Amino acid sequence: MVPLCVRALVLTVVVSALRHYEDDLAHEDVADVVKDQFAELSLNWTRPLTPRLHPEARAELQRKRGESMIQMEKGCKPSKFRAMGKKLGEGAYAAVYKVEGKSQSYAMKVPHEGDAEADEAAEHEIEVMSAAKEHHCQHVLPLIEKNPCINGTKHINAIVTKLLPFDFDKWQKDYKVPSKCYQRVFDALRDGLDCMHGSGYMHGDLKPDNILFEDFDDDGCPTGVQLADFGISRKLSSLEGKFDGAYFMGSWHLPGTVFTRVEDPLKLSKGKSFFTPDRRIDECSFALLMFRFFKRRVSSIVKDVGKGACGPMGPGRKLMMP
Repeated sequence: MVPLCVRALVLTVVVSALRHYEDDLAHEDVADVVKDQFAELSLNWTRPLTPRLHPEARAELQRKRGESMIQMEKGCKPSKFRAMGKKLGEGAYAAVYKVEGKSQSYAMKVPHEGDAEADEAAEHEIEVMSAAKEHHCQHVLPLIEKNPCINGTKHINAIVTKLLPFDFDKWQKDYKVPSKCYQRVFDALRDGLDCMHGSGYMHGDLKPDNILFEDFDDDGCPTGVQLADFGISRKLSSLEGKFDGAYFMGSWHLPGTVFTRVEDPLKLSKGKSFFTPDRRIDECSFALLMFRFFKRRVSSIVKDVGKGACGPMGPGRKLMMP
């Protein structure tokens, strides 16, 4: 007969071992293991939101930029683009329209009129895309023209880019995502992020609908992958205002670091309302995106950033990343 105290000790050791084993499984780079580990979780992979500043910061920005903002100026030298066509989409800060060039169609992104935060986001985007162009970033959407003049109207802070028909959100919803695409997708996104960081900026909003591509190859994998939408990109190591903590649950592709009233797992906060942009914020979003598409932990990100360093992410904030 085993004494009660001994049985209790054995039970404690077994429970402890199981906990450590489960913790190790959660970070294995093996698809089946991860799938089993999170089988009990109900993850609603809806499109995450792009966060905005908290109301007080937004009001202050509006005052700084002036209450009356002119989005368009009459009388300008016509650019090579003409005839704004149908609206292709709309986001938190801007709408995208189809415009015609001499021999092909392009996309024109126009910030929402009368919105100081949208105007500032557009200026960020122009700045980031210009820097990426100087660094010859192959997987960052190139800026073709800023402030285009179309039909006699100059669209201030609007940008014209390539018109790409697909994004990763559409890929996952409407097509099969082959596991063989893992390395190709990883390499394209890794190159795009590294080039952005090398040019001095973090993306800050890495999610499926902000990754565009041209077509599919014979294996059903995306070709011509481009990072896009740099409205909330920030200069690395600068001092930036945090986003409204009310977006924490909806903008689950970003770590808590960038939100007010939320714990900062990466320890980049400067007081309650500011943070220092860092490439690790993008790494957290990158790790989550690869897990979402391929159900695999990226061992290189785990090793580089730290196991669980990003804190809770994903739908319902149910996943520890990376």
